[in-house]
Amino acid sequence: MGFSCTTNISCRSIVQKLSSYEQNVFVISRSQSYERSNQPLGIYAHHLVKFLADKSLSVSKIFLEAHADLIKNNLETNQRPLICVDAASKFKLSDSFSSVIHKKVVDLFSLFTTIKKSNHKLHLKPWNTKLSVVNTQHKCFLNVLSVVFNTELTLECKASDEGLLVQLVSTDNGQQTYLIHHLQRVNEKLELRIRVISSATDPDPTSETSEEYSLSLGRPLIVRSLSKPYTQSKWKNYQLSLSKPATKP
Repeated sequence: MGFSCTTNISCRSIVQKLSSYEQNVFVISRSQSYERSNQPLGIYAHHLVKFLADKSLSVSKIFLEAHADLIKNNLETNQRPLICVDAASKFKLSDSFSSVIHKKVVDLFSLFTTIKKSNHKLHLKPWNTKLSVVNTQHKCFLNVLSVVFNTELTLECKASDEGLLVQLVSTDNGQQTYLIHHLQRVNEKLELRIRVISSATDPDPTSETSEEYSLSLGRPLIVRSLSKPYTQSKWKNYQLSLSKPATKP
């Protein structure tokens, strides 16, 4: 069963093996469809949270109730969640995992949902300074990257791949924070093109200096997880490992 509540494709999978079948819940972690700038948790989450505490409801029933509540009370909806129920329709959030399965699920979850923070340095010769750049995952969304520059210099940032949106969201305490949206559209590696212009505090327009730099941010996690060699081999091996009996110590 899955639902798309909010814009990118990487799955959180909760897997439990009971008797002869496995129960699966897939949640697509995507920002945009149900997001608003003044609602950081999203519109869908507001409806979903009403039903999460009810342990008597199955997972599929929780999503169906949240969907009905959203359609009834939210006139801004521009997309509707697609809910598909399989043989695990009676699976509840309160159901427990066996220890062996639980560890494998946690490891797999971390593999697909963790974007490590990375630091970069750019030497800006005209200004005789080094620019520190830190990029991290934006909240829980795998297709949005947060990039922070520790400078008051005027910057213009663009992504190398078409279809990506680079948005300046804050300029506080000598730092500028940009969000790069739609990372799933990156072909291979993400390149950020930065145009640095003269200091924002320089009152003399004739002294304006500009330089262009290119910063490689690597291959986004969502692109790696969607690549066929990556998902087919690792996911198949994972499924095979679940079918093997646990080894007793």
